[in-house]
Amino acid sequence: EIKGTFLTPEIYFALSKEKQELLKQDIAMFLRQMHDLDYSEISSYTIDNKQNVLEEYQLLKETIYDSLTDIEKQYVEEFMQRLNSTTIFDGKKCLCHNDFSCNHLLLDDENRLCGVIDFGDSGIIDEYCDFIYLLEDSEEEIGVSFGEDILRLYGNIDISKAKEYQDVVEQYYPIETIVYGIKNNRPDFIEKGRKEIYIRTRKDEKLRK
Repeated sequence: EIKGTFLTPEIYFALSKEKQELLKQDIAMFLRQMHDLDYSEISSYTIDNKQNVLEEYQLLKETIYDSLTDIEKQYVEEFMQRLNSTTIFDGKKCLCHNDFSCNHLLLDDENRLCGVIDFGDSGIIDEYCDFIYLLEDSEEEIGVSFGEDILRLYGNIDISKAKEYQDVVEQYYPIETIVYGIKNNRPDFIEKGRKEIYIRTRKDEKLRK
């Protein structure tokens, strides 16, 4: 059993600037050490995110695609165009946690990183994967500047590409939710994903006005 307190935005923002800096250094060092491990003996655990999405798109085409509205189809097709034109999947592959979020990071009594849990999704994957949640702007995560600081401390990585990777994953979320519903016979997830497309489309329209 790993003892410790899970990192939350509340805990982080209550820390002094010095303590925040030390914690960011701990996280950056953990990621750097993990990403630099030799994975030659476990290369069979490679995860190809781009290929997975292409296969999920094919599943969508073979199942409910024709019943989607024009707005939903447009969202899907614009995402696929972006997927096929981006270079973010051409970068370094390494051993990644692949679900590296605040609620998997444990702190000791000094608020230093003392443990990381839940390696169930780990594998050989794009280096940028472990920065997705660190760069996320949500109630559960600390925020974009936190992720940017860790990327700078981590070093030798294209920060703009890491942010683009996070944005692509975020854009895919509604489609991923629909596909999850198809695979698991969960109409509620299909509905949730479709609603999310409309919410995002409306937001984009407001921003353009």
